[in-house]
Amino acid sequence: MRPAPLLHGIAMAASIRLAENLETGRVATTAWDDSGSRIIALSCSDTVQLGNQTVTFHAKKDASGYFTIGDDTFPIEEDDSTGVLCSRMYNNEHARAECILSVPLIEELSTIAPDSVLECFADSKDPDRFRWQPIDVDSHEPMNGDNGDENDTMGQRRHLGRRQGCQTGIAQIQWPGVARNPRKWRRHQQLTPSLDCMSAATCTTSVISSRTITHSASVGAAKFISAGYSVGISQTSGFSLSCTANRNQRVCVKHWSRYQQYDVRRKAVLCGRTLTDERYNIRAPLKDQQRHSTHYCATGTNNCLSDGWLHWEDMGAGVHGGA
Repeated sequence: MRPAPLLHGIAMAASIRLAENLETGRVATTAWDDSGSRIIALSCSDTVQLGNQTVTFHAKKDASGYFTIGDDTFPIEEDDSTGVLCSRMYNNEHARAECILSVPLIEELSTIAPDSVLECFADSKDPDRFRWQPIDVDSHEPMNGDNGDENDTMGQRRHLGRRQGCQTGIAQIQWPGVARNPRKWRRHQQLTPSLDCMSAATCTTSVISSRTITHSASVGAAKFISAGYSVGISQTSGFSLSCTANRNQRVCVKHWSRYQQYDVRRKAVLCGRTLTDERYNIRAPLKDQQRHSTHYCATGTNNCLSDGWLHWEDMGAGVHGGA
């Protein structure tokens, strides 16, 4: 099998993605436009039709292998000789591959709803795990209000209220059902240094011993322990996971967890006078992290930067199921 040159002629950038549920064997292959926000082709198999070209993945359980576009063959890895950039994410439950390359220009693109890919995994215990948004290297932190310790702030207000002979109070946080613009996120954290496999045929990195991963809400002590969410969670993980990369590839171990975001309102009143009326958004982790998080292997320079790297994945509008 030899790497093939990129396709010539008028071309467009596209992201070709494979997702597989290793427990059920269900597979989905999608093609996304260069913005990474619109599906232009979808199939519940390892083959998808992209215009007049057929794209087929030949992948192992760790998503390694190769894919073809017509008669051209490309390895599922970062390959400078072809200009194809592929990355992988996998564990014992699911595997994913994403390859960015140029394909022949398609004049009329159909628009497919991003959630349509979940139909390929309808019989999975947790189809939402197969929801896929592109990784954004630039972390999008939530816009916060005052991050100071709210208990200290309230103490100061009560003291001032007693001095002035009146009472103070605070009314804040609108919960699910009344909250505005709920949004779903995944928080990714790299757990090992990035290993660049330069000379050996294969390289392996692993996490074996227990490690504590702390999740916290994006706003300080914001009285957010309600409705299935938590201000902070310390999860001690005793898992064992080994990740392998081929020569000239980068590999690392990572972890993701589900977060819920709302637009909320915080209002502070002193002696009948409104001191602050802030609107901001907050993200908080779901309480049952056994259900709402996972460890995984990652390959590629866009997936592995450095030990401790954090980034957010926007999973779209709505509320996580099973919170």
